[in-house]
Amino acid sequence: MSEEQQYQGDRWTTQSKNILQNLGWTQVGDSNFDIDCVNKPAHKTKTRDRVNPHGIDFIL
Repeated sequence: MSEEQQYQGDRWTTQSKNILQNLGWTQVGDSNFDIDCVNKPAHKTKTRDRVNPHGIDFIL
């Protein structure tokens, strides 16, 4: 179910961020945002160049 997938994704993002922060890493940017793909041919799916942006969970 897609609702469960979103919940699990958010949970793993939170847990990963907590682990890395406990190891001394510091968050330097936003969370959960998209960036445009600047190398669409390298990230293509089979015969088609990438259409969607890349999702970023957090930057440390």
